[in-house]
Order: sequence, then structure tokens, then C-alpha cells
Amino acid sequence: MAITKHVDGYMPGYFEFLGLTYNAFSEYLSQTNCSGNWFLQWLQDLHHHAHYRSLDLIVVVVLAIVWTLLRIVATKHIFEPLAEYLQVQEKNRGKFPESAWKFLFYSITWSYNIYVVVCCGDYRFFQNALSVWNDWAPGMVIPVDIYILYMIQCSFYLHSVYGTCFMDAWRKDSIVMLFHHFLTLALIWFSYAARYHNIGALVLLLHDVTDVELEFTKLNTYLRIRNSKKYAIHEHLANVGFLLFAISWFVFRLYWFPLKVLYCSGHGALQRVVEPVPFWFFFNVLLWILQFMNIYWFQFIIVFLYKVATGQMNELEDTREYEAEQRAQAQQKSLSAELKLKDTANGFLKMDGIVANGHSHLLEAGKEATGNGFATGDGVGMNGSTHHQPTRPKTE
Repeated sequence: MAITKHVDGYMPGYFEFLGLTYNAFSEYLSQTNCSGNWFLQWLQDLHHHAHYRSLDLIVVVVLAIVWTLLRIVATKHIFEPLAEYLQVQEKNRGKFPESAWKFLFYSITWSYNIYVVVCCGDYRFFQNALSVWNDWAPGMVIPVDIYILYMIQCSFYLHSVYGTCFMDAWRKDSIVMLFHHFLTLALIWFSYAARYHNIGALVLLLHDVTDVELEFTKLNTYLRIRNSKKYAIHEHLANVGFLLFAISWFVFRLYWFPLKVLYCSGHGALQRVVEPVPFWFFFNVLLWILQFMNIYWFQFIIVFLYKVATGQMNELEDTREYEAEQRAQAQQKSLSAELKLKDTANGFLKMDGIVANGHSHLLEAGKEATGNGFATGDGVGMNGSTHHQPTRPKTE
């Protein structure tokens, strides 16, 4: 099956993208011998096509330790004292340093990423996704600016594995987050070793922006109520941050990521590269798993919007938090109890009205009957006494 070619800068629609992806996988699998010891063949390809130095591994591990130590020091001497100074609520003081650290780190790395990929003018990956394959060759030299980006990001996700297990607040999606960190490590390292670094830089660019907005929103959520006082500025900033986060998640991760990254890594690789692309199937499967995880996390946003629209949630909260779920359940129970109380009260009022009216009619009827009876009885008695009263004999 022939692979359709497209001009530079072209970005397909969803349906065309899905068709091109299906054709690319069909083309690749039809030309691949899946029989025999495929795992042994994969290891041989890894040996021949994976290009990395022992120094690179050392740099990643050392930097991961550095990020962990920096976070510990910053948490103890900067973020925790700052949370106490700002009088952050007790329930949020443990989460404030986590969000502050991530917001600071993601802001710096994403700013550097957007400078390298978009602003410096040396690359056009974002404007023209297919250009990631220009001059590609196995074992090619990685530019210094992208090499720095890779070492920082790979080491940070290695640190994040430790951070999720031992430093972050445990959430409903923490297991999925751990899987995400390992998946990201695999994507970064294999894209580095196979020299898919241009695609990797584009993936990081499209994903880290939402992390910046998420931590910004959470920080303002923690700061909106302090010392029993509500700060409207942080309430507005949290709402704006969440709105940008929701929009960016859809645009960057559910629109641009599939139509730029998955398009160029799947269809574009088979179109642009003359020789067989190493790890094509493996690398694309990992990217598609990442895309399904983006869809999974997007449902948290949908759930939040649904709860706001239906009145189940009145404040901006992270729906992944166990505390938020407990508060939402308590709020729902309180609302249900209040509705039941109102229904019971209305029922009693109706019953009281019936009983009151019944007593009134009975009393009126009783009074009327009793009155008539007494009147008649008196009348009869009086009449009887008048008519039947014996005549006293005259005394002479």
C-alpha cells in the first residue's frame, strides 16, 4: 500500500489522520517479519541503533539527585515558611510546596523549550511537523540546546518517580502518574538513543504548558482562603488558570499532539526516511499510549465541569484529590438531607392543615349539635315542665 505524501507545513484533519495512521501501520506490519524470535531481533536492533554514552546516564542520575535535594531544601527553607507566612489553610500547607516546586520548574523548562523550538529560529518543528525528519540519520549528532533540554527533562522525570512515591500528596491517579513517569522516561531515552530528539522536543513543548497552568491554578486555589478571609483576586486567578488549563489541554494534547506528533512519527517517518526507521512500531505505540493517557486525564476536567454545571461543586477543587471527593460526597449528603427535611416539613404542614380543618369542622358540628340538643332539651324540659307540672292543691 502506497503512503500518501504531503507538502511541508501540512496538518491533516482528524479523519484523514486516522486513515493515514491505519495505512502506515498496515504498511509497516506487511513488510515486517513477525515470526521467529522477534524479541531477540528487537534486542539486536537496540544494540545496532541505540546511540548513547555512559556519560549521558551519569548526567541523568546526578541531575535527578540534584533536583531531589533542591526540592527538599526549597521546601524546608522557602515554600513551607512561605505557606506559613501567607497563612495557608492547614489542610493545604502540605500541598502548597509541591505545587510551588512544580510550577517553578515547569515554568523554567517550558520557557527554555519554547525558546529552543519556536523562538530561536533554528528549528521549525512546530510550524512544520514533518521537518523533524530533515537530515535525519542514525547516530547523528544532537544539537547542544536540545541535548541540554533532554538531560534536564529525563532527569526530572526520574526524580518525579521518587517524588510521586515519597514526596507528593497521594491522589486517585497517583498509580497512573507513576506509569506516566516511566512511560515518559522510556520515550525520552529511546527517542534520544534512536535520534528522534526533534520529535521529543516537540512532545515536551506540547505537554509542559498544561503542567504550568495546572500548578498555577492549584497555587491560587490554596491562597484564596487564608486566616478565615477569602481573597477574590486568587479566586479569579484560579478560575482563569483553570479555564486556560482546560482549553490548552484540548488544543495542545488532544488536537496538536495527534495531528502534529503522531502524524509525523507515524505517517511522516515512512514518507520522509528512505531507510527503515529503527523502533518505529515500538516508539509509535508508546506515543499512542501517552495519547490515551491524555484522554484519560481529560475526563477529570469533564467531570469537574459537569459537577459545576449540576451544582454538585461550588468551589474550584482538584477532583483527583481524595479530600475533594469526600467533601463532594458530604455536600451531596447534606443537600439530600436538606431536601428530605423540606419534603417532611411540607408533609407535616399538609397533615396539620388537614387535622386542623378536621378538628374545626368537628368542633363546629359538635357545638352546633350540642347547642341544638341543649336548646331542644331545654325547650322540651321547659315545655314538659310547663305542660305536665302537677297542680298544687289549694289550701283553704
